[in-house]
Amino acid sequence: MKALKLKLLGGAAIQWGSSGKEIEFPTHKAKALVIFLAMALNMRVTRSKLVGLLWERSAEEQARASLRQTLVYVRKALTINDGCLLETSMEEVKLPAHSVDVDALRFDEQQQEKDVESTDNAVALYQGDFLEGFSIKADPFEAWIREKRKHYSELAIQNMTSLSVYWISSGDLDKSIDITNKILSIDPFHEASHRRLMHLYTTIGRRESAIHQYKECKKLLEKELSIEPQNETIELYEKIINKEPLLVSAKPYASAAPVLHDAEQQKDVNDISQDIRYCCTEDGVRLAYTTSGGGSPVIRTGSWISHLEFHLHTPIFRHLLRALEKNHTFIRYDARGTGLSDWEVAEISNDAFVNDLEAVANASGFKKFVLYGASQGCEISAAYAVRHPERVSHLILYGGYACGWKHWGKKFVKTGEAFLTLIEQGWGQDNPAFRQMFTSLFMPDGIYEQMQWFNELQRVSASPENAARIYDAIGEADIRDSLHKVTVPTLVMHCKDDAIVPFSLGCELAQGIPHAKFVPLEGRNHLILEQEPAWNQFLAEFEAFLSKK
Repeated sequence: MKALKLKLLGGAAIQWGSSGKEIEFPTHKAKALVIFLAMALNMRVTRSKLVGLLWERSAEEQARASLRQTLVYVRKALTINDGCLLETSMEEVKLPAHSVDVDALRFDEQQQEKDVESTDNAVALYQGDFLEGFSIKADPFEAWIREKRKHYSELAIQNMTSLSVYWISSGDLDKSIDITNKILSIDPFHEASHRRLMHLYTTIGRRESAIHQYKECKKLLEKELSIEPQNETIELYEKIINKEPLLVSAKPYASAAPVLHDAEQQKDVNDISQDIRYCCTEDGVRLAYTTSGGGSPVIRTGSWISHLEFHLHTPIFRHLLRALEKNHTFIRYDARGTGLSDWEVAEISNDAFVNDLEAVANASGFKKFVLYGASQGCEISAAYAVRHPERVSHLILYGGYACGWKHWGKKFVKTGEAFLTLIEQGWGQDNPAFRQMFTSLFMPDGIYEQMQWFNELQRVSASPENAARIYDAIGEADIRDSLHKVTVPTLVMHCKDDAIVPFSLGCELAQGIPHAKFVPLEGRNHLILEQEPAWNQFLAEFEAFLSKK
């Protein structure tokens, strides 16, 4: 147990650690000095610094005399068992870090971890403003207090928002409501939290509460700031009034808070190690690739929404990495124009993507391997298998097609052209509302956490220009005339209600490849998520197919 305990979030209590008895100081400045030293445990604090902080209006000699007298008070107050916790020299004053516990510093440590338990601990430590109710007549010290109050209140709101989002993704909406109300107790003008409550109340059937929340928000903003609610808040209110469906189940509108993971999820991330390397294509494009796990090699064909480093942390791909690297050496790469590979490239086409795969396969050092393609990667994988049948032991294709969207019919062409325009105009925006449209199609049954990650993955994967070029190239591709040349054992899987690629295109892909095995999966998500039944079936079929000689 630390000898000294300071509770500075919500007050200014200094106590003995063993008894919990509060320590009395003869002056406010003596207490202020201890608080400042405690908050600077790992920093050098000079006597000159303390003089300028607490006696800036006094003459130099008088200020130093006041400091000496205050140090006498502090030594007396902090003496226990014939020993004093205050350490002084001719130039510096400090408290020993090993003897002092400060709730604000523990808050800083806990909130940096970004896992649920640590964030919950940090939020529990925040009991109110930093040094709430405490002040002294010293402008520099008061300015320091204001800076710290802003720091801790902003971090508290950010961490509470993260918890709110986490509880939504976990399905515990009541906990999300509680923590969001706590945010508003800190900052009543935090409009994003008002919107979140409106959305949450509507989701759980408390429509009147949602309407009341809007009216309280509007009243507060008009009375205190003479402004109207943001357009986003008004639009949400109108949807609730008109009983329109909301965008995403339990979606707690735009938040800049980081996504949290529980301890087990974080352990999974830590257990996956990758060594990112580079290889070069024939036309001089540098490609980032990585290898993880051990066993028979599996190469995953690159696709347009890809970022090797980001994949490690996202709940959209982490389960795939974890599963495949158990029994296999798993090789992944970022295709040209995406992720950690070169973004400034002259050619983006299906042939160029096949060349990318060739370069990575050669760099991997494996003469023969399993080739796994998903979505756009199916075309590329099949084309590679035609070029190099001697190198592919098995071909596994999921959620794919033999030709791009420009060949799917008028309806899909119109939709694709609209998407192309939107990509060019909205892909790079910080507001994820545009990317949410794609996310809702890729994973209509995803939980909020997964959707938030996929929104961000789109942004970091490619520039708006590259995203548009790649999407256009995907539409142009057509390998239907080559499918009959695929001679390697092939497994094709496709979700029956895929919202991005129609099930019929998966059937067409399998039908065109001689002796291909086709497995329909239950589900609507283009990206198979860990929580859905299709994931277990996908993995079982994947491994069973490879076990056959």
